[in-house]
Amino acid sequence: MFFFVGDAENLPFEGETFKFGVQLESRHPDIHKFYDSMYRVLKTGDHIQYGDMLPTDKWQDYDQYLISLSFEILCNQDIT
Repeated sequence: MFFFVGDAENLPFEGETFKFGVQLESRHPDIHKFYDSMYRVLKTGDHIQYGDMLPTDKWQDYDQYLISLSFEILCNQDIT
């Protein structure tokens, strides 16, 4: 296991490199780029866990985008 601090929207790793990704409390200029980047570097069928400062009225849109990338949403919770 290692930790990496960098640009989550342009991860400098080969595709399907990781089995698990974690991202916490970030602001993304383009959240879709973050989702695309994580999808690219995760191995097929593996997981991401992230907590972010997102407007709750946009959750459904974000969930639909994740589903369109073939992510399965296991939990979605407002922790404020």
